Amino acid sequence: MRKFGRIVLAALLTAVLTVPAFVLPLQAKKITEDWTEKSAEIPVAEGVTCQTIDGVLYIRGTGAIPDYTNDTLYTRPWSNHLFQAVNIDETITYIGAKAFKNFGKLRFINASVKTYLSGSDVFENIYEQPAVRLSGTEETVQMLGDKVPYTSLGSWATMASSNANNMIYVTDDGATKNLFKQKTDPYLTFVFSADNSGAVWKEYTDSDKRKENKEENAARTHSDRKPTSYTNVYDLVEAPSEKNPEFVSPMRFAPGYEKTTQAVTAKRYPMSKGYLELMAWILTNTHADYNYGVSYNCSVASPDKIYDAYETPQKYVLQIPASLQAPGRTFKAVVVKNGQPTVLDDLDLNDATLTFETAYGVYQMSVIYK
Repeated sequence: MRKFGRIVLAALLTAVLTVPAFVLPLQAKKITEDWTEKSAEIPVAEGVTCQTIDGVLYIRGTGAIPDYTNDTLYTRPWSNHLFQAVNIDETITYIGAKAFKNFGKLRFINASVKTYLSGSDVFENIYEQPAVRLSGTEETVQMLGDKVPYTSLGSWATMASSNANNMIYVTDDGATKNLFKQKTDPYLTFVFSADNSGAVWKEYTDSDKRKENKEENAARTHSDRKPTSYTNVYDLVEAPSEKNPEFVSPMRFAPGYEKTTQAVTAKRYPMSKGYLELMAWILTNTHADYNYGVSYNCSVASPDKIYDAYETPQKYVLQIPASLQAPGRTFKAVVVKNGQPTVLDDLDLNDATLTFETAYGVYQMSVIYK
């Protein structure tokens, strides 16, 4: 892992708050002399250009960065450039698939809350622990059909949920941070706000951490000494108010279907645009009297095995989020496996729970209601 000196979030955030966002990457460690000094301004797509200056790639204009595939990575206008930071104008509406894949030195990403991200592969195989600065406080919302919202911040949350590259995210304020985190349950980690002085971000080099542990162990008696350990990743110290609530799965096996060694987990997840378009199609064409509620990634596992499917249907009970509960409301479960949806009736009369049967153990599921 590449090693570099200590960085304190307070210093980083001071820079964020006192200079325009496009200056942030220039505060990074000096770029080596063999990096591109300055390129010409190059067309990317209609209305969009790029330029690399001293190791910072600037994406400017109004419009979208296109999608790329593994076979077309070489066609990216910046494919032969070296950069450690990318600054994306807030007027860029979309960042395409694999746009920055395999840029191993990329460690600072500046973009807007309003910009959509195609998925976690946009920044695949970049620097091991990059920092993402999301500026602005107002996300963009597209309605898929007339019932399913697809949000720009949700598209970033999809990537953050995959923990791609252990990214650290900084937003402009606490309200945006909370909105970002709460798009998932368990809530996103490594998300901070620029107005939170209680969040401290440190990074230690291997030698720094070894030295500290050596000094600490030297001060202990032999019996008190703990094994020397160190980390060259980010140590995150959060203020008490920053702690995420403990995650408790809202779904379990129904009575009579319990298995002593198997646990059911349903995690709220910001689904991809393709998945949400499927929900929109269902709510337009086959269940037009229903509305979209919430989606989960569901799984059943024991300590040594994940159960993809069972020979016979299993019955599950989901606790409906309080925000969706209402007396007399009718719910259905839409179970999606390998892109194929099945709409299932609620098998109980409880306004606070949804009970359904499926033979799947691993699947995606959405709650719809009327």
